[in-house]
Amino acid sequence: MWARLRADLNVKLRRGAWYRITRLDPLQAVLEVGGRLLEIPSAFLQVIERPPRRWSVVPRPGDAVRLPRVATIAMPSARAAVSGSRSRDGRAT
Repeated sequence: MWARLRADLNVKLRRGAWYRITRLDPLQAVLEVGGRLLEIPSAFLQVIERPPRRWSVVPRPGDAVRLPRVATIAMPSARAAVSGSRSRDGRAT
């Protein structure tokens, strides 16, 4: 199974990136992140059976510091990302 953040939290996960789940309990999930295991509360995760095949557009976090004012497009493999400009109404351009 795979998971990604569905909440705007400052944890050691990239927003929009999918991570392999090594253990999933009702309260906690253990994700494989860069070869390490990281526990995250399950309530904050979107969980799917298979890795996604589509890209995700992830808005810039509201409390971001020193990040460009663009959205990030996360590839399904979570190994690469592409930045894209956003219009004033939040649409990708």
